[in-house]
Amino acid sequence: MSVVKSLEFRMVNFDFFAGVKFCAELKELLKESDFVVLCVPLTAQTSNLISSKEFSYMKPTATLINVGRGGTVNHNDLTAALQNGVIKAAALDVTEPAILPRDHPLLNMPNVILSPHIATYTASARAKLNFTALEQLKAGISGKELLYPVN
Repeated sequence: MSVVKSLEFRMVNFDFFAGVKFCAELKELLKESDFVVLCVPLTAQTSNLISSKEFSYMKPTATLINVGRGGTVNHNDLTAALQNGVIKAAALDVTEPAILPRDHPLLNMPNVILSPHIATYTASARAKLNFTALEQLKAGISGKELLYPVN
């Protein structure tokens, strides 16, 4: 645990007895967080969830990590926030558009890490995905309860 110890992490709103609590206001969460991790789908409510206003609440030492959907972050505002030191860094598994133009500033910034959003492309993940899809199909055809129903 020397890495965690040396980075001196502190979690906002954490109670060892009750677990993690939800923060009532996004603004307060952004003000206190060292790392903001987005794991949300893209909906009308989450489109541009993080833009210049939200970046202004964040610490200049904060890192934004997005593993949800690219459209939840305004990338023009993110670029400006990173260039102007409003936040320290970003790690993006998703972008909007999914493939950034070759001349997009985020591609060449030293404080940005980009990954291709392909976590399911390992052999074991694909095998489990295929197995689960077949099990779902068999359950549906035989009239059994679906393992992962979608409404």
